[in-house]
Parts: sequence; structure tokens; C-alpha cells
Amino acid sequence: MDIVIRSCYVCVTDMARAIRFYEALLGQPVKERDETYSVFEVGGFRLGLFAFRLAGEEHAYGTNCLPSLELPCRAALVRKLAGQKVVFPLRRIGPNWVSEIEDSEGNRLELTAPAEKDAQQKGGQAQMDICAYWRAALQKDAAAMRPCFCQDAVITWPNTNERFSLEEFLRANCEYPGTWDGTVERIEQMGPCIITAVHVWAREAPQLSFHVASFFRLREGKIARLEEYWGDDGPAPGWRQEKQIGTPIR
Repeated sequence: MDIVIRSCYVCVTDMARAIRFYEALLGQPVKERDETYSVFEVGGFRLGLFAFRLAGEEHAYGTNCLPSLELPCRAALVRKLAGQKVVFPLRRIGPNWVSEIEDSEGNRLELTAPAEKDAQQKGGQAQMDICAYWRAALQKDAAAMRPCFCQDAVITWPNTNERFSLEEFLRANCEYPGTWDGTVERIEQMGPCIITAVHVWAREAPQLSFHVASFFRLREGKIARLEEYWGDDGPAPGWRQEKQIGTPIR
């Protein structure tokens, strides 16, 4: 058959917003920028963004046809999921790791990674699902958190000069007042070490907002040591605002 598939497009309602989303997701600038139809080229495949309303067209959204993006390994896939709106949690399906996210315009995207290649790259080491750990921690689910740790794990909070055993840490996390939510904004992995940057906020009072940098050391796929640095979110101090230096990140 003389048929090839070289491109597909997704519908967008805000072209500038969509371009920002896909530049961050794909890690590359848009190749062709236009208010109606913009294009990214990914490995020789053209992914288009179509501002259908500007073209006077109407489109229905669904989940029956999803662009699928392949990452080189599970670790890269986990890093890419950080900070995204995950609508299908990461799981292994056949020879691949698979997850789905929602883009800035409400479209679903599938992200995959080959499971066999991941195992080869990790030399057969047991790995942990760091995003699943953070979901359990934010939900204050001690039963789901406990299996993530070695029984002799040590957890430290240098900001407040505290060291915890596993059971003490579970109490400190799960008995903390209020209900909380959060987003994993960044994940880095180097051998047995994982580093995460997580935005945490109070559901009842979103103005109570924090960022935590967490350093995990794994042993046989479980957390043997965890060191966390918590910081309050807020405006820059007055003396720095007076100098009129720097610009907002968001």
C-alpha cells in the first residue's frame, strides 16, 4: 500500500497557551507558528495545533483517538508526568509503560515507554513509583506509604532539626492538621537517588502554599533515607522588591 501517516493535529482554543504547553512537554520550540495552525516536528512526524474556531469550524472532543508520544525509558516517562494533569495513572500494559495526560486545551495524550529497555538500563534494579508515593503522602494514607520504605528508614527535616524513624514520620505526615493537595513539578533520578520538587497547598485555604525539595535514597526499590527541605510560598521580601530586580516565574 502507498499510504503513510506523517502528521496529525489536535484542536486548541488558545494558540499561545497551547504552544507554551507543547514546547514544555516536547522540550523544543514550535517549528511553524501561526494563529490558526502551528506545527511541531517530532522525529519526522508533524504534530499540528489547529485553532478551529478561528477557521470557523466546530469540533467535538473525545477520547477515542489519542496522539501517542514515546519516551526512551520509564524514568524519563515519570519525569515527563511531573506537573501534568494525569488522567490515566502510569501502569504497565504488555511490553510498555503507559499513562495519559490532558493538555492545556482539554485534549488527551498518551505517553509510553518500553518496559524492557527500562529494565536493561536499570540493570534489573527494583524501581519505585515516586508519583504513587506522593499521591499517598498527600492523601495522608499511611497504609499506602509504609510499603514504600525500608523498615529501618531514616527521615530528616533539616529546617526544623528533626529526625524520624519510619513510624514517627508516618505519624508526622498523616496526623498533620488539615487536608492537602499538591503537584509534583520536577523529578530527577541518578542511580539509587531520586530528587523531587513538589508544590503542596491546603485544600481549605489555598493561600497556605509550600514547596518541598525531597532527596530519596533507595535500597532494593524502597526508601532507605529521605531528607526534605520545606519552604513557604509568598512574595519576595520588601528589600528585594524595592531594588526592582528579577521577574515573576509564572
